[in-house]
Amino acid sequence: MLAANPLEIGIGYLGHAGTRAKLSLVEQPSENDGVAGARLAVDDNNTTGKFLNQHFTLEEVRLKDGDDVAKAATTLADRNGFIIADLPADELLKAAMQFANAEPCC
Repeated sequence: MLAANPLEIGIGYLGHAGTRAKLSLVEQPSENDGVAGARLAVDDNNTTGKFLNQHFTLEEVRLKDGDDVAKAATTLADRNGFIIADLPADELLKAAMQFANAEPCC
């Protein structure tokens, strides 16, 4: 008996390009702060997903100054079932407002 194709679960990561503000001279933020955790989670979930016939993917979008956060969120949502938003509060609200009147997915 052949197994069905794995369930593909897309996760989008939306954050800013570049490094964050320095914490101190000793504690410098990493270049991939935030997205590194998402990558690790996807790798970990894919290990477990082999037993559950699931496969997770991560699509990263890094915003530059002047990029339209709402448009980027909409584009990610069109291709992924979940979005991790690593954004300041004002930009998070702009992104969320794109989906305020949207129909629930499930």
